[in-house]
Amino acid sequence: MTDMGVILESVIPENVREFLGDGSEFGVRISHIVQGVPKGIAHAANCAEGFMGDDSFVVYLGDNLLKNGIKAIPELMARERADCVISLMPVKEPQRYGIAELSEDGQHVLRTVEKPKEPRSNLAVIGVYAFNKTFFEVYPKLKPSWRNEMVITDAISLLIDSGFKVVPHRMDGWWKDAGSRRIFWSRTIRFRMESNR
Repeated sequence: MTDMGVILESVIPENVREFLGDGSEFGVRISHIVQGVPKGIAHAANCAEGFMGDDSFVVYLGDNLLKNGIKAIPELMARERADCVISLMPVKEPQRYGIAELSEDGQHVLRTVEKPKEPRSNLAVIGVYAFNKTFFEVYPKLKPSWRNEMVITDAISLLIDSGFKVVPHRMDGWWKDAGSRRIFWSRTIRFRMESNR
C-alpha cells in the first residue's frame, strides 16, 4: 500500500483529518503530520523527516493541478540519480514566482530565486518537487526569509551550493495554480537528460 504524509497547519486541521481519514477510502495509508504555525514550505517538508526516514519523496502543494500528473518527476529522479528534481513552467510575469536559472544547455539548475525583481528566466518553479534525504542535511543551514519563512527555493539553492545534483523537469500541458486563479499552458518538450553515472 502507498503511504502518504499530509502536512497540517494550525488552521482547521480537523477538517482535513475528517475529509481524508486514514486514506483507506482512496486506497492509500495517510499519516497526518502537524506543522503547527506555518513557517514556509521548506519548514513543512522538514516536519516530515521522521515520516520519510531515508526514502526519497515528492512535495506536492495542494493548490496545484497538473494536466499530466507527477509520474514523470520521480521517474526522472531515479533515472538521473538526482538529489532533487524541480518542476518548471514558463510564465509571463516571472517576478511573481520562484524562478529557476538553468545552464545554457538546459540540463542543470544553477540557481533558484524567490520572486526576483529582475528575473533572469521566465521559468517558474511550480509546487511539485522531489527530494532525497539530502534535503534534511541542508535544512539546518537554511536562513529565514524577511517574512520569517523557510523558503523552498532557498533550500533548493542551498542543495546546489552544497554540490548536490538538482535537475529540471519542464512540465507539458497545463498547470492550474488554484491559489492565484491562473492557468498556464506549455507545449514544450520535457528535457531529456542522460545520466553520466
